[in-house]
Amino acid sequence: MRELAQKMKASPPFNQAVFALNPKIDSKGQRRLQCSLRFEDVFKYLTLGADKSRDALPTLWGVPFPGLVLSTPREFGPQTKR
Repeated sequence: MRELAQKMKASPPFNQAVFALNPKIDSKGQRRLQCSLRFEDVFKYLTLGADKSRDALPTLWGVPFPGLVLSTPREFGPQTKR
């Protein structure tokens, strides 16, 4: 399934899209689609004329953003059989 998804991703129209499609298929049978938008394309299509430089005091929807968000990697517990 993973090989088929990668083959589709590399073919038109998917390889010509603004959004990159990233199929996520794991060994436990989970299937999902992660979509990515390149940084440059955000400014090209969504925020025309916006300044790309780093903000000294960034905001998110008008609310000041506090800075780095510290987090630890995910931890997976023992696997259970279904």
